[in-house]
Amino acid sequence: MADKNNTFHDEISRLTELNSYFIFDTDTDTHTEADFDKIAHLVAAVCEVPIATITLIDDKREWFKSCIGLNNREDNRDIAFCAKAILLSEPLIVEDTLKDPEFSQSPMVTGPPHIRFYAGVQLISPKGFALGTLAIKDTQPRKLNALQLETLITLSGQVMVLLERHRQNHELRELNQALQYSKAMMDATFTNAAAGILVTYIKGSFIFANQVYCKMMGYTETELRGLDFLTTTHHEDREILQTKLAELTAGNINFFSLEKRSIRKNGTIFWAKVNTSLTRDEDGKPASYITIVEDITTSGEAEARLKHSQSLLNIASEVAQMGAWSLNLENMELSFSEQAIAIHEEPANFAPTVEQAINYYVPEYRKTIQSCVTACIENGISYDEELEFITSQGRRIWVRSLGQAIRDADNKIVQIAGAIVDIHERKQLEQEKFASLNRLHLIASRLPGMIYELRLHPDGKTSMPYASEYISVLFRVRPEEVIDDATPVFKYIHADDIEAFNHSIQVSASQLAPWQHQYRLRYEDGQVIWLYGNAMPQKEDDGSVLWHGFITDRP
Repeated sequence: MADKNNTFHDEISRLTELNSYFIFDTDTDTHTEADFDKIAHLVAAVCEVPIATITLIDDKREWFKSCIGLNNREDNRDIAFCAKAILLSEPLIVEDTLKDPEFSQSPMVTGPPHIRFYAGVQLISPKGFALGTLAIKDTQPRKLNALQLETLITLSGQVMVLLERHRQNHELRELNQALQYSKAMMDATFTNAAAGILVTYIKGSFIFANQVYCKMMGYTETELRGLDFLTTTHHEDREILQTKLAELTAGNINFFSLEKRSIRKNGTIFWAKVNTSLTRDEDGKPASYITIVEDITTSGEAEARLKHSQSLLNIASEVAQMGAWSLNLENMELSFSEQAIAIHEEPANFAPTVEQAINYYVPEYRKTIQSCVTACIENGISYDEELEFITSQGRRIWVRSLGQAIRDADNKIVQIAGAIVDIHERKQLEQEKFASLNRLHLIASRLPGMIYELRLHPDGKTSMPYASEYISVLFRVRPEEVIDDATPVFKYIHADDIEAFNHSIQVSASQLAPWQHQYRLRYEDGQVIWLYGNAMPQKEDDGSVLWHGFITDRP
């Protein structure tokens, strides 16, 4: 077997890549993490071995993310079979360790767990580093057939999908913590700012006002919540304020500055300069306005304060993190926000026509986006589509494109506005998982037997969350017929074998011991066949026992 190229010998880079997954010493007490154990159980059952591990190799040890058939969770790297496997460009298979000069004197062969057979497939990261292996072991020499080896290779790809999902979840948790910290910082900024700061709903009612604004207006924050922004604006200035807010909501502008008159609680009037920006929710819909207010009645007050206010607005705009766009139907002028321009990977002065903007979508999706935009312009039909897109730098990415119509007071559509979101990473993970599952289903359909999951519930009922298509050959039922009730699977068990079969299940469930059993089926037409089954059990949080196994009619 040939060694990997130099990329795989760059141990520092490999360890850096491995550490980026934040996987070491994590447990499997969540539904997501338990998926690793399911793969280990499945590969042990299909390959008919007592030991299966998902192994990761750091600088000193091999650590098992999932371990079936062994009591320990780690071993010294110096004696690890898997440490040898990650240096190779193809699976490492040792059919009889005592006959292999490289492994015959290994402590794992001469002592516990007395390994006589080993097969390991490398877990290759998207950057090309071997992080560890999906490995199986036995205390007896053996050979893998072609389908067992193909299953091992396919499931190693599924392990990498789970590792990528684990890393993404970790990054999302860190992002959430950062957002919480940012929120705390924003709260502190709002509270301690020298200018008045307020947050209002789109309809105008107050959500928040800092003490500076409350003092400026003569209201308490509680009193302000019973009012709205227009009510506290002089009646002669309300129309221009409404116009600016409408433009902001439609996405025609990113923010606006306006000098207007405000009315205090005591009825006095003062001139204020307001700087307002828009925040959007996770669906890209307008959520609230953030406004910074300065009393300019007595002085033209310092430019420095205005610059400070503007910097706060920029921060607020970044928090929204949404690429926005709008199309003015009067002149067909298309405007993009900074975030939208960044997704296109274009310079700041980017101002495409509608046709040019549509041409960023890949050819097979241009008709879709064109139809959506046309229906929105002509009939006011909103759209929300996930489409492929090519940036100016030639990157092919997935985006979520949203659009909706904006109507004037006469209910005429005058603009359409929307958002564009880069969803490429999420889409890639979905596609990788789908492809991996398809490969697994293909292998399952080719195996001369049935891959399955059998659940024994605390109340004694049984169900089969998963069964491959071969169930229709052995038990003459469809997989979907046993998802909630596995009774049809036991229908044809030979009368002379039922007692022994039930006993084997009970022993496996009570001791969580591997299940291996031979028994007969007798069909209604009198035909009798022998079945050979093996499975690995695990205890579930609800008290049920779940077996991952393989049953065949071929000895």
